[in-house]
Amino acid sequence: MAKKDELQEKYKGLVSKVTFEKLFHGDYTSTKKYVDFMLKVWVQVKKGDILNPPNSNEILKYVGYFEMCLPYIQEKDIYNPIYQNWDSFVSIVNQALAVREDKLFVRDEHIEVLFENDEVLFLVPKTHKGSLKYGANTRWCTASKHSSTTFSNYKNRGELFYLIRKQPKGNKWDKVAFFIEKSGYGPLFNNISAYCSFDRSIGSNDILNSDWDITFITSVRNIITTYSMNKHIVVHNKTKLKKEVNKIASIDIDNLFTIINDVNQGHNTEIKELLSSLGESIKTLNKQIKEKTI
Repeated sequence: MAKKDELQEKYKGLVSKVTFEKLFHGDYTSTKKYVDFMLKVWVQVKKGDILNPPNSNEILKYVGYFEMCLPYIQEKDIYNPIYQNWDSFVSIVNQALAVREDKLFVRDEHIEVLFENDEVLFLVPKTHKGSLKYGANTRWCTASKHSSTTFSNYKNRGELFYLIRKQPKGNKWDKVAFFIEKSGYGPLFNNISAYCSFDRSIGSNDILNSDWDITFITSVRNIITTYSMNKHIVVHNKTKLKKEVNKIASIDIDNLFTIINDVNQGHNTEIKELLSSLGESIKTLNKQIKEKTI
């Protein structure tokens, strides 16, 4: 514990015992290589030398981010002069976090691509993370960093679609979001809501008068309708399947075997034939299920 004693002596009277212990034990590296840096920052905070002063939890958090993002940071020595300014340190760490997030992002886990070429990407965001990435630089509430609740609410109510230009023209049409409700009589009877990147609700005339090709927008609408209708059919079939499964599950097995035992002790040929037919039906059903699910 020589290092701890040395640092306690160095910051005696500058850092309280409680804060010292918190920062010291908050450094999980084997050599406690970040403690001195954190203590220096805390002294700067107490002196009022930092424009946006962090609390002790924020210091621990960003130093932890620094350690986590080392593969994506060019200058890996936290004691380098470029990190003397806390705001600069935070800025560099945030940039590294963004790079790390991008590197670790697995596209298929977060979006479903419906159409893509060199010019456009048309997708369904499956997760809030996917919505954040592909809804970046818009005012869409479904792409808000502060909460995933709105995105979840939209996904529960229907389907979201994002149409994105790969070569932006710098206007509100570079990204267009579409939403279709899943309630009512199915997607074919529902209206499609559309929102430009400014998050303003737009009508069909607005889109037709935009710089998107009319034929292409028409095909987008058709894709939305077909995709949503297929989703609706899947949900409808799941409901029907669940009903049929519940019928089978509702059979009182114990009572059935009680009847079988009673029959086996008797000589009622018709009932025995009925039970034999039931057994054959169960075998056939089991065989058909296996064949259909292979």
